[in-house]
Amino acid sequence: MGVQGAIDDEPPWSSPAIAINWGNGFNGNGYAYYDYGSADGCPQSQPFGSCNAGWTQANEYTVSWGIAAAQPIPEIYNQAGAQAAQWQQISLWGYYYGTYHTILFPGELTQYNACQQVGGCSGVDNLPVQGWTQLYNALNADSRTADSNIPWSTDIRWG
Repeated sequence: MGVQGAIDDEPPWSSPAIAINWGNGFNGNGYAYYDYGSADGCPQSQPFGSCNAGWTQANEYTVSWGIAAAQPIPEIYNQAGAQAAQWQQISLWGYYYGTYHTILFPGELTQYNACQQVGGCSGVDNLPVQGWTQLYNALNADSRTADSNIPWSTDIRWG
């Protein structure tokens, strides 16, 4: 039997210390976990900045990739590509400073079906293929963060 976990790591909802401690604790069990969180307020055009609620790109990197058990499945909801740009910059931060260097993303998360269930979500309702394409294009626009193998795309819905 295999066991894996997940964390919805979003800056407004917990402190970096709580999320990192959770990741380190889970890592102690020897199983992988998926971080399907956001990078609220993180820079979209430079890898050395702060994010919302006291988070930094370093914190986002640590919870999503810098802990051995971590696998990032970032939220890519925004149709304008802002979230893909944020995650590319977090990966670029990793290129320079990270324990495991550039992030290799196994997939991304969209919320198209959840939005359809509630009558729409203006501007943040990417289809799975749109979220995947935005992340792929953002990462591969810079050779330092290039990732030609993002195998999964996932979408969330209510109930």
